[in-house]
Amino acid sequence: MAQDKVTLNSLLEIENFRNKLQLANKNANLDNPVTHVTIMEGPDLYEWVTGGEFVLTTFYAFSKNPELQDSAFEQLAQRVSAVGIKTHRFIDRIPSSILEIADKYCLPVFEVKKEVKFRELVATINQEIQNYQTNMLIEVEQHYQKLIKASLGSDDISSLLNVFGKHIRLNCFCLDYQFKLTATWGKPGTRKQDFAAWHETVKNRLAEGVNTSAGHIVENLHVFDCYARGRLIGLLVVVYDGDLPEKIRLMCQQTASFISIKLWDQYESNKKVLTKFWQDVKKGELAEGEDIADALTRFGLSNRNDYKLMLISRQEHAAEIYQYLKNNINEGVFIDEIKCIVLICQQKEFALLQPRLAEYLKTLSPKTLLVGTSEIVEPENLNKAYVLADNTMEVCRRMNLYGINNAEDTVPFGVLLRARNTPEYDYLCDKILFPLLRYDKIYQSSLLDTLCCALVTDSLEHTAKEQNIHINTLRYRLKKVQEITGKDYFKRRDRYFLHMVATIQQLEKFK
Repeated sequence: MAQDKVTLNSLLEIENFRNKLQLANKNANLDNPVTHVTIMEGPDLYEWVTGGEFVLTTFYAFSKNPELQDSAFEQLAQRVSAVGIKTHRFIDRIPSSILEIADKYCLPVFEVKKEVKFRELVATINQEIQNYQTNMLIEVEQHYQKLIKASLGSDDISSLLNVFGKHIRLNCFCLDYQFKLTATWGKPGTRKQDFAAWHETVKNRLAEGVNTSAGHIVENLHVFDCYARGRLIGLLVVVYDGDLPEKIRLMCQQTASFISIKLWDQYESNKKVLTKFWQDVKKGELAEGEDIADALTRFGLSNRNDYKLMLISRQEHAAEIYQYLKNNINEGVFIDEIKCIVLICQQKEFALLQPRLAEYLKTLSPKTLLVGTSEIVEPENLNKAYVLADNTMEVCRRMNLYGINNAEDTVPFGVLLRARNTPEYDYLCDKILFPLLRYDKIYQSSLLDTLCCALVTDSLEHTAKEQNIHINTLRYRLKKVQEITGKDYFKRRDRYFLHMVATIQQLEKFK
């Protein structure tokens, strides 16, 4: 593989370059990359550089304004790769303060001979940069052709990664859309445990990384997204300390594109199989617990009697929550539906994650909604758990219950919600609820609020304290409820009716 970048060391190997100047300071990093060359004479030249420059100057501006010299040069030294200063024109020698600043930042400072024309140095440096870029493009094209050949010759992602890894000679690996390790290429001496550790780092800390032009960086792991049809379906990861050279970065992007095609084929095949499985479960065509457990095992769930079903509403931040769960759940099956994303995972694993998930949800919109079931021991109950969670979604939206909700906690509300538009439901509203609402509106009272509070507290004393009223006032209001509705709070059978009415009001929020 050709050189990764143009450095000062590589420039010094060119006779036409090294004969025209001399290194002036001792603590100079000659491995600095040189991406372009510029001639600048203004005292504010540090404001106009972007990094990688070899700056040529006669120090004319500072010969006229020596008080600006050190501060301006120190800012420049932090941004460029090298500086060449011509002496015996406007300055006789490079000031010692300049060399001290250069040593502080390991910036190479060259003294350019008086007779040397800047255009000669510019031509030499640019020629080397152009040669590097030409050679880089040739090498990148050759790599592209190898990827095409490997792609046509095999559907295995490992064949692509083998071509890529051998070319760049760096440890690399690929993850699929479920963040599972699908292929690796390692340098001699690299162990399986190393890949396992890198894999875990990417999963756990991807959200903490830094997005750069060289990809998403997590510690020394350079992550390149594999997209297909607008969906993230995998990751290509390269292990490298520091910034990736431009040539390798281009090859990473090439390889990620080829891997995306292979991953999409796998994703589509898996999705069809998973969709068919889920439709069969919901229709009842796949009802045997053993058959369902076998299928879930094929999809990656190893434990056969400890399932958790979770629905993620598509209302708010579904994509972010989906990605967070994928990053943090080792064994999980995700199923796309129109209204929600279905997650089937291990109950114990989700229980460990739930506190962290709850903290994460606090950083998102308050209207994020997740509904889960309790532990599902028998796989044949998966469909019932889904229907229960789906009904609970509607209950939570009506009652403005957001965050993580347990489906079993809202069963009474779900039962009444499914009874809407029935004679029984209309009876509860017309004969009990609406008369109380009308009375409260006409007389500006709070019979319904008081009743609801009494139904959920342990004693009348507690209710009176909650309502901030005397207990005799509370008894008077409950008596008034009986006069209006015919239902006596102190009779167990009547209290069932009143409980249902209070529940309906929480669901419907009638005014």
